[in-house]
Amino acid sequence: MSSEQRVVDERGKAAFQSPAAEDVVVRATGEETDGRYDMVEVTIPPGPAVTPLHVHHDNDEAMYVVEGEVTVRLGEDRHVLETGAYAMAPRGLPHTYRNSGEGPARVLFVYTPGNHWQYLRETGERGPVEDESDIEALLPILEEYGIEMVGPPMDGPRAEEP
Repeated sequence: MSSEQRVVDERGKAAFQSPAAEDVVVRATGEETDGRYDMVEVTIPPGPAVTPLHVHHDNDEAMYVVEGEVTVRLGEDRHVLETGAYAMAPRGLPHTYRNSGEGPARVLFVYTPGNHWQYLRETGERGPVEDESDIEALLPILEEYGIEMVGPPMDGPRAEEP
């Protein structure tokens, strides 16, 4: 186990866009946490929901809303998370999210164990998702990271009430 201190400035370890056209800033990686966790900040723009209902088979996903409002679906339940709220999607639980507020939402995601954040970078390199065929093209990458798409994004635009 590493006992090194780590300090990361506002630029993070890496910055890029996800396939859902979200700004991603990597705060910590499994490489530097001895595989324990990744920490990723995502800015979710208002507009149509993009992220399909999915399952992480190998990782737990925690979400903390830094700013804004996000609706999450955990299994069959929907929850509106406002600034300061937290949700956990344990591995194996179908989940998705959308910005349900008026402006951008910033969410801190923590994946355990670590070394999972790279799926966002690899899928983001393919460009933004514009239709279902774009999602299908990402499936081989997602499968490598133990992610399975099990349904469509949440209904309606991000700014629509659940």
